[in-house]
Amino acid sequence: MYAYRICKGYKWYLICDDNYGSVYNYPLYLPEVFFSVSDGSVSKYWIKTGAGLSTEAGFPEIINIPDFFMKLTDGDIQATDRFKAIKLIIDKENGYGKNIFIYRTMPPVNDDTRVINIPPGIKDKNDLINCIMNKLSFPFGELLSWDALAYFIGHIEWVKEKKVWINHEQLPPLQKNDLMQYIKCLSDACGQLNGHQHELTVYFPEYEENTIKRILKETIQKF
Repeated sequence: MYAYRICKGYKWYLICDDNYGSVYNYPLYLPEVFFSVSDGSVSKYWIKTGAGLSTEAGFPEIINIPDFFMKLTDGDIQATDRFKAIKLIIDKENGYGKNIFIYRTMPPVNDDTRVINIPPGIKDKNDLINCIMNKLSFPFGELLSWDALAYFIGHIEWVKEKKVWINHEQLPPLQKNDLMQYIKCLSDACGQLNGHQHELTVYFPEYEENTIKRILKETIQKF
């Protein structure tokens, strides 16, 4: 499953299924990044810069194929095979494609790790957001939205520890929509942060794995 979104002034294009249409539904002259979110990774396959209609293709094997994206979304064998090959190359180079959530007990912590233990039973959205921000020593006051939380977890330059672990003994008993937003928030933050100065790992109990994967699929479709 793939999606389309706008982030930081860029259009992010992804392969979509028939319910979401082709990337050709959108203009291709703005700064864009083509990447996969099927597992929360952020792999850059093709980049087009926004100087008029000029382009800089990360892989000419993609940009020089006539109607490549249309063929890709139509399931053309040559196009999909080429895309998969390039995906493997870039994921390997950038360390992406790893699991965004770990479903087991959190291991022992070293000095280079900031741990955020989510209190069991926390039900209120604002309490949960403020809990995370307090543990991250957030310097800019309170946050009240999931989007703001995802953005700032993905930009925690002030945190001295390289690794940040968010640990859950159980899924927070939030309202369904808030729980979906929270899982999406963590997924987005992992995508923004991992591969850069910090590394974010989110721990859940093993018995919650199927539930969380189902929620991730639902959030892609809904948001």
